[in-house]
Amino acid sequence: MPTGVEVIVEDGFATVTPEPAERGRVLSALLAAVDEPSQIRTDTGGRRRAYVVLEQDARKAGLLDKPKTTRKPTKKTTAPRQATTKPADTGDTATDTDSGEQADAEAEETTSSPLPGDAPDGR
Repeated sequence: MPTGVEVIVEDGFATVTPEPAERGRVLSALLAAVDEPSQIRTDTGGRRRAYVVLEQDARKAGLLDKPKTTRKPTKKTTAPRQATTKPADTGDTATDTDSGEQADAEAEETTSSPLPGDAPDGR
């Protein structure tokens, strides 16, 4: 990146903010890099005038450093996964699909047991 030029790249667009003394040189480089002058948007919302262009156009104009090459991660080789099987012994527990006889028996036990103080001896 040339001195006197601040470039921020975001979402594929480069916002180029040159120092006032560098504005003419930067704009000339951008105009040479784009196909149409309408591809350069002037941003006057900040404290200095900035130009917004596609990132590739800013690179073509020489305003960005070359992208760093990233190493692709090596593909890990893993053993194939074993198929999981259902255990043979699942036990004799009641499930939602049972006929409900066990639940009925438990309900009878709780309703037929006396509450404290209801016992015939008064305990």
